[in-house]
Amino acid sequence: MPGEPTASQQTWQRRPSPVAPTGGWGSPLDEAAAVDSASNIGTGTMHLKDRTFKVGTWNTRGKIMAKPGLPPVNKVTAAEDIMSVEGIDLLILTETHTNKAHPVVTSRRHTVLAQTGISTASAGVAILAPNDGSWSCLQAMTIVPGHAILAQLNHRRSMETFWLLAVYANVSDGHASLLTFYTELQNFLADLVYSLEHSASWTGCLATGDWNAVEHPDDRTPHKRPLATYHTIPHTLTHIKSLCHLQDAAGPHTCPQGHTFSGTGLAPWTSRLDRIYYPLDSWWANKPTVIPMLWSDHKLVWAKCGITAPQVQIAKAAPRLPNTNELAKCKDFWGPVLEKYANLANSAVTLEAWTAFKKDVLTLGLEARRTQRRNRSAEWRAALQGDAIPLEDLPAALDAARRYVPEQPPNPRSCRWRSTVGGDPSDAQPWA
Repeated sequence: MPGEPTASQQTWQRRPSPVAPTGGWGSPLDEAAAVDSASNIGTGTMHLKDRTFKVGTWNTRGKIMAKPGLPPVNKVTAAEDIMSVEGIDLLILTETHTNKAHPVVTSRRHTVLAQTGISTASAGVAILAPNDGSWSCLQAMTIVPGHAILAQLNHRRSMETFWLLAVYANVSDGHASLLTFYTELQNFLADLVYSLEHSASWTGCLATGDWNAVEHPDDRTPHKRPLATYHTIPHTLTHIKSLCHLQDAAGPHTCPQGHTFSGTGLAPWTSRLDRIYYPLDSWWANKPTVIPMLWSDHKLVWAKCGITAPQVQIAKAAPRLPNTNELAKCKDFWGPVLEKYANLANSAVTLEAWTAFKKDVLTLGLEARRTQRRNRSAEWRAALQGDAIPLEDLPAALDAARRYVPEQPPNPRSCRWRSTVGGDPSDAQPWA
């Protein structure tokens, strides 16, 4: 139309990187962003992808679980399956019960970036990542053997490099060993931060694991009055958080609905021992997701952590209608689409009406696909917890799930390059 700018004259506006609101909890974008962006088609606005990583932790209570009449279950394999289902990028396993002679060994799907252990009966920490060539460990420092490791990680695809502190607090001798552990951790980090701050290379670190201590008394149910020797531990933990610029992903207040450990005995209790921290100044995080696990009294906890100022920013592709094969059996999609089409056909088809119809169909398609994936993830999460299928049938079912590939129609016009580079990953397991 006269007076309107042509396609070559339109100005593309670059949206700034998302920054967490004051307090730092919650991403400004969520999974519904694709639906929101559907309404912006043709507006000239460029949306940028968040640079996020899913970081999780799980206290496995050893590598193997044996039940009478059933074959032993490898908990590391179960952790890998959870990583695949939930899309976790970094998973810290604690209490792995490993040493140099018997390390944590993964399948070809994942790799161990760093680990430390002292005994096959206690302690042990390992950092797992997908074995897709993206992750590498530049250096790893053992702070407390078997209990704490600080690793500098690099993600090749995003060109991001950051520090990760993996912790399993030592409670082998009660509060005395716990206080000794936190004191050693505090002294190590104080010396490290002093040396790195002079080179301007320290901006904090991610920190996660089993801390074996709560920050708030209400994080334990029922409430228990701590011993006099315990009061020093929260102060030490607060100092550690200040050294690493840490903020709890669950927020600054108590989180009774997020208990991650269930103790048994004469007086059962629950507490939030497994926590994820992020550096407040340069990262943001969503509230953690807590998943009950069949093979441990600790729950698996993961949170989506994002970088406020990523090294490389990637534009979001324009939303596209999912493949019709995915939507063929989705009644929630076709019913509303046919209804909207009938309304469109009953009146004069204008450009505005046709554009609105296309946007509505796109929104319905994206929501239908998201619902399908959410349901599939929920089903396999239940299966991994042993709620949906018998434990003895779980390995075969998971193997079938890993081999499942959605049917795609052939595209004879496609000429995209496909990687033919093969090779087995290295079997070497890094130790700090």
